[in-house]
Amino acid sequence: MKTRPRFRFMMLIGILFQFSGNAVAQDWPGIRDSLYSDVLKEQRVIQVILPKDYTPDSNEKYEVLYILDGEWYMEQVPFIYNFAMNAGYVPPSIFVLIPNTYVDNVNLRDRDFSPSRINNAPNLGGADNFHSFLKNELIPHVERKYPANGQKTLLGSSFSGLFAVYAFVKEPGLFQSYVASDPNLNWDNGYVSKLAYEKLPDFSGITSTLFIAGLDQSFGNMGIEAMDAALQAKAPESLHWKCIPYTDETHYSVQHKAFYDGLRFSHFGYSTKPPEYHPMNGILEKDKALKVFILNENPAVRYTIDGSEPTPASAMMKRGNILTLSEPTQLKIRSFTNRVQYEQTSQGSFITDGLIPTIINSKTAKSTQLNYAYFEGDWEKVPDFRKLKPLQSGMIDKDFQINKLTDENAAFLIEGPFEVFEDGYYIFVVDSENGSKLFVGDQLVIDRDGVVSKTMQSFALPLKKGIYPVRLELLRKKGARDLHFSVYQTKPGNDQWWQTEFFRF
Repeated sequence: MKTRPRFRFMMLIGILFQFSGNAVAQDWPGIRDSLYSDVLKEQRVIQVILPKDYTPDSNEKYEVLYILDGEWYMEQVPFIYNFAMNAGYVPPSIFVLIPNTYVDNVNLRDRDFSPSRINNAPNLGGADNFHSFLKNELIPHVERKYPANGQKTLLGSSFSGLFAVYAFVKEPGLFQSYVASDPNLNWDNGYVSKLAYEKLPDFSGITSTLFIAGLDQSFGNMGIEAMDAALQAKAPESLHWKCIPYTDETHYSVQHKAFYDGLRFSHFGYSTKPPEYHPMNGILEKDKALKVFILNENPAVRYTIDGSEPTPASAMMKRGNILTLSEPTQLKIRSFTNRVQYEQTSQGSFITDGLIPTIINSKTAKSTQLNYAYFEGDWEKVPDFRKLKPLQSGMIDKDFQINKLTDENAAFLIEGPFEVFEDGYYIFVVDSENGSKLFVGDQLVIDRDGVVSKTMQSFALPLKKGIYPVRLELLRKKGARDLHFSVYQTKPGNDQWWQTEFFRF
């Protein structure tokens, strides 16, 4: 076959890599582990890299990224993945590097990764055995021994990319994601693509992701184009897949782009926070519009404003994409991700018949400054401050810094008169990770008591000129993010409230 010289060349490259790999084996990152495979009849070495923030006493569990040709990618793939993780595109993950077996300095990846035999060659066609090794031996071993959560990705390139695609066609639900860089899908006259035509119609309900990247100049010759055609013709709607050609790359250099884009695609829509917008709820004044500012952009997030459930065809939330509300609105938001477990929702209610706080008599207000008091203690909810003696109290002035009062577990009480000098909408924003309650007048407008919150909370009120009693109760655990409280206002001629910060500490 025309493809055999190429595979001999790739085998030679593999041998050269193996020599260099042996020289630095002791420098491999992570934990050296091994298990005997009854299927393959040999000892298989793996290298396991745990997340940087992992601690043995933690109950947290992680996805696992299984990396084929592990001796070649011990630095590259973890670097690419961690870069994507630090950018917020993927979650922390365990890396399992799977080096190839070598006998007499001959790389046996041809044996393990080829899904069929050619010319009855005895060292080919072992992909089913290798798949059985992964499914029945390696994965159970990893999930017993390491803090894995059951979510798995399989990644390979070239010949191991062929195996990654074959593993998807063989059993698409074994891994949640499959990433292949420039795979040799021309193997055995397009064996895997032909198999895909037969099996794809039976994948209804499968939500795994498949990402295949190749070179534009060899997209057809490598058999990727044929696989793309099979997916276009037969893939069910539930399946998330993409085949993409890259320009101005080589078989080697394309890996970097393919791995990065593939890992991002497999976690499309991932976020550690619910979709965020402000104000999150509010009271509307009749015939006076309120603008809602979208803080974060995520192409997977869709929304509706009529109370109906969002669909992938609903409007997309974009950063700064401002919604203008002038009548009662039920805002519903949902992220449609490629990993169902990471889908998140938010919803907000904007009404016109809510109770507007009452202005207090300015003559009874002893001061127009807010007061603070803080209390140390380990609470799960905001405590009853009437039963506690503050460690410190005073007035809030321009130099007040709440986060410097203490580094210990603490609760804070902020209360007093709040003076409004102009009519308009006032947006109250509270950022408290461990819980908060905000009263304006007698109305509880923000209630996150006992709730761990990853996002700021906010509420809009149409207020008239005057003085209003405000009471803010905050909880902060040691090590939690800083507390913040802000008030923004619309001004005559400027309804873009986020440009006008009226008050802050």
